[in-house]
Amino acid sequence: MLRLFVRRELMDVETVQGMLAWPHSGFHVHDGSGSRLRNVRAMEARKLREREEERRRRAIVARRDSIIGRF
Repeated sequence: MLRLFVRRELMDVETVQGMLAWPHSGFHVHDGSGSRLRNVRAMEARKLREREEERRRRAIVARRDSIIGRF
């Protein structure tokens, strides 16, 4: 992130070097992109499970109906 700031001339190299030299600076940047990706993947997995469950339910109902129809 700091390289980006230097490239865009938002900070100079000396300032960045000084920041990186701070012990336990607590400097942290989080853009949230990783968490968004995890959320999307979790939603896709949930939808896949729901579709599988629905297929199983329909198969059970179809089997039941074919058995009941014989009597």
